[in-house]
Amino acid sequence: MKIVMCCFLLVNTSAMGYTGCKARGRETLICIFPSNVNSTQSDFGVYFYYDDGGEEPLVDCAWTKSHLHCIKQKGFECKHPVSDTAEIIVPKSFGDKKGSYRCVSDGNRHNNIKSCRLPDMGDHDFSSTCEVKAGSNYQVTLKCIFSFNVIGFNVTKSGIVVANYTRSSCHNSTSCEHNLKHNNEIFMVKLVVTEFLYNDYYYCLPNNLALRDSITGCSLVNNANDESVTTLIYLAALSFVPVGIVAVVIIKLTLLKSRDKSATKV
Repeated sequence: MKIVMCCFLLVNTSAMGYTGCKARGRETLICIFPSNVNSTQSDFGVYFYYDDGGEEPLVDCAWTKSHLHCIKQKGFECKHPVSDTAEIIVPKSFGDKKGSYRCVSDGNRHNNIKSCRLPDMGDHDFSSTCEVKAGSNYQVTLKCIFSFNVIGFNVTKSGIVVANYTRSSCHNSTSCEHNLKHNNEIFMVKLVVTEFLYNDYYYCLPNNLALRDSITGCSLVNNANDESVTTLIYLAALSFVPVGIVAVVIIKLTLLKSRDKSATKV
């Protein structure tokens, strides 16, 4: 009987996995649990441990009648729903404190849990880049790429704000999509323009002003060799010309392209 019990405990412990956390940027903490706390309805909390000693509770979540209720310090948020992970938003005012975080679920001791730290400003490459492509019906698609956690951002074209999104408003919009890829926050934004101008520069500006040092803009000039974009602009320009003339111009353009390709081969 004792042998059976020992074997059971060994199997049970190995199947439990571990409890820990990881940082995504300087404003998001991902708690990792050994099981789905939504299914098991296990209570959990998030704690901060100062480097010079001391413990501070930040988030305390408990289940009441199958609903998760969280008591949080000001500025902290626990995203719903939760599963075997929980996304915790850390306020900027707390992110500069020196110490480590631990996510603790029911039945786990604090000293058996893997802790994590938010990256220092100097340890992380904070950058904002973008890619823009022309589409049909005078629409451009702008791909905003952030290497850090972004709550909200502005899109500017030639210095003028043309769109503003938060992560939540993007999820509820037909002109914006959000996803994560290789630890980057990526937003796909569709914009309607009056004309395609290659000298128009677009920027994706995070609402956090402190992170605006490494921002790279983008322009349609990057896609100038894209035949679909070139054709679209030609057709837009020729839409006011009689059909016969349009046909002649398109034939001439085709011949010129053929000559250029032949010259290149020679």
